[in-house]
Amino acid sequence: MNRNTMRMKGKIKVIEITNGYVFNPDIKSFKQQTLTINSNESETIDAQNKYIIPGLTDMHTHISPFYAKYYLLSSITNVRNTAGMYELINTIDEVSPNIYPTYKMIDGNPGLWGPSGDGHIATNDIVEAMNTVKELHAQGAKFIKVYGNIKTDVLVAVVMQAKQLGLQVAADLIHAHEQTDALHAAKVGVKYLEHASGIIQCLYSEYEPGDFEEMFFLQDVDIDSDVLDDTLDELKSRDIVLVPTLSLYRKNAFGKITVPNTNLVDKIRQDQNVTLDEMFEKLEPSRTSNYKRYAEWEYAVMKIITKRYIDMSGKVYIGTDAPAGFWNYPGYSMIEEMNIFNELGLSPSEVLHRATVMPMEVIGKHENYVILNNNPLDSFDHLMDIYGIVLNGKYYAKEEIESHTIDAAAIYKKFES
Repeated sequence: MNRNTMRMKGKIKVIEITNGYVFNPDIKSFKQQTLTINSNESETIDAQNKYIIPGLTDMHTHISPFYAKYYLLSSITNVRNTAGMYELINTIDEVSPNIYPTYKMIDGNPGLWGPSGDGHIATNDIVEAMNTVKELHAQGAKFIKVYGNIKTDVLVAVVMQAKQLGLQVAADLIHAHEQTDALHAAKVGVKYLEHASGIIQCLYSEYEPGDFEEMFFLQDVDIDSDVLDDTLDELKSRDIVLVPTLSLYRKNAFGKITVPNTNLVDKIRQDQNVTLDEMFEKLEPSRTSNYKRYAEWEYAVMKIITKRYIDMSGKVYIGTDAPAGFWNYPGYSMIEEMNIFNELGLSPSEVLHRATVMPMEVIGKHENYVILNNNPLDSFDHLMDIYGIVLNGKYYAKEEIESHTIDAAAIYKKFES
């Protein structure tokens, strides 16, 4: 039965995008064709002289209802939420990327973010940590995240409990000491190294996280290539995934926006429901001269680690950690991250493939597409110049997304109750 016959019988409805140039994952380029997408409504969109891509996926971010739509305006239709408040995330409406979530992250006591709160638990108690894994599973978390102060015995128990429930474990080990480095985490069953963290601890026996004074003797980024290769070979043999969030490291070092087109940032700043600039302004004084020097060194090391792992065919995904850190705007930072991957030597088509098709291995296949006014392979800035998006079987024009509002007062009231 052909598609038109099925339409007449009312069996299915489809959105057709005609006359556009569609990104073909096999050839990593664009080819003019018609896209047919299962839908809740029948609609034909003329995409003459437009470019169609699968939606981007930010593989490490922290979404909120207050700025969810700005991911869409940056061509992001999926996010991997790497910790946050369960109740807050579940207030997000449909004008938002699909969320592949975890919620409360598990840290040791004392917690790097203080005592247990809505977005994390700080504990050295194995039973409490295992119960948190069960709670997250019941909430629908897709994976578990652990943080840098977690104790070894607790980490082992968390991984074991997660495995029993069919969940993988991601670790942020930026602030971890040598007893919980990347190799140790990999050996006990951690799957993801967020921020490509824990690897520096394997490379420098002198490394003390956060010690901005003592690290200056390493400023020349003098990495032992044999140690680096041995470390990454071991990680690759265990199929460890890196999500390096290089734009976060760059912002820590330089604290400035790197993409020329700032129209999207202007929109975020003008949105009264978004208070990110206030947060960034409060954080900025902590970027002392010593911190900046240390952060420049750290950024240089992380680029070397990321490039070497990619060259070894290790799994590396693109993510941003927005809005954590300094001036790290949701959506917009994804464009910065893609530019850095391009600077590492990946072609624009390889970067686009890595940001669109590759994440489906983790989050699952989707039929969300972005229609762009210009070719993103000419400039990733064009990813912020959308014409429209097909999201979960519905078409949204750019103007519809831009004008979408939330009831911020109702959200705040819900939390007060």
